[in-house]
Amino acid sequence: MELTKSEIKNIIENVVKKELLWEYYDNFTKYQEENDEDMWEFHGLTKKNTGLPVNIFVDDGSSYKMRNHPLWVYFQNDYDDSWAYKEFLPISVGNNPQLLTNKKVKILFSDLQKVVKFIIINKTILKKLSDMKLSQKDFWWKMDINRLNLEESFNDSKKLLNEMATIQPQDSGVPTIIWADEGRKPKHYQGRMKFQAVKGSTNTNTFATITISNNPQILNLPRNYPKDAIIDGKGMEILKNFVKYNEEGLLKLVNGEIKYKTEFFPNMIRMDKNGSPIYPNQQRDPILDFKPVRKTQFGLTMVRANTTGLYNFVNNKRELISQNWFNSAEDFKKYENGVISAIIEIDDKKYWLYPNGNIEEVKNNRNKK
Repeated sequence: MELTKSEIKNIIENVVKKELLWEYYDNFTKYQEENDEDMWEFHGLTKKNTGLPVNIFVDDGSSYKMRNHPLWVYFQNDYDDSWAYKEFLPISVGNNPQLLTNKKVKILFSDLQKVVKFIIINKTILKKLSDMKLSQKDFWWKMDINRLNLEESFNDSKKLLNEMATIQPQDSGVPTIIWADEGRKPKHYQGRMKFQAVKGSTNTNTFATITISNNPQILNLPRNYPKDAIIDGKGMEILKNFVKYNEEGLLKLVNGEIKYKTEFFPNMIRMDKNGSPIYPNQQRDPILDFKPVRKTQFGLTMVRANTTGLYNFVNNKRELISQNWFNSAEDFKKYENGVISAIIEIDDKKYWLYPNGNIEEVKNNRNKK
């Protein structure tokens, strides 16, 4: 049965909200090392072939059967054209595609949504290609790329917004969507951005403006809307903080001096839930919901991010103790010298984590005594 537009939209808006676990979910690097010939069973599709923002690999040799893993598509986890094997991540094929690794996603959330949309639209022929019931030639003939623009833009503002960089809440930590000119320099340009002022509304009449400066000003808030329909005061403060901390980069972006995906986005300073900055070298994961996975010990509870599966700890106020997220973590323990700490792993390196959030690299494998 063909999915409707609204069903597809609902799925892509909730991509990777629920992880699909398998044997190598927590250590995909190990899978790659043990299956270094895996890519020979896949067919590469370039950005030009599909219209996607990144290159992908599709299974055309029943790899998922031979290697006993879910049927997946590999997507490029950066924006260069090196086609490096380790820079591709797997996402499952089906009505509700899921990330199959807890590795950090480095591309924009909106670009990940496009990959998901491609998979949903082409899931039937992707399965047939993998099962070798469809030739590569027939796959290319049947591949649907025309529907990738499905509900991509917002109402009557489609042309304007497509010319602007879209900064999503999942990327920025700001509880609303922001649009920034990317070197277009419209008439009366004074360094401003649009944002979605009315919750959930895609009508351009409900958009407002914020100036780019060290003291951002909110302009043109929509009228005649219930107070609870407008982004609340805390949300506005987080938005202003985002602009203040990223002022230099945003001005370069709108002046056309840098590109959004390759230059602004990797260096963007995100906001935490309180509007405090998370600098690029501290960012392990987008702003995510999480759930507890262990019992509370020493007033700290281990939690796992709902989308990527990375770990952290929260205190009794449900506040994260670290701005870093970890590939793996052990429970806090009290050692013989009275020190309370936990062993965590970040990018294949082990660290001691202390209750105050500080970390210290583990120099050997012995317990801290």
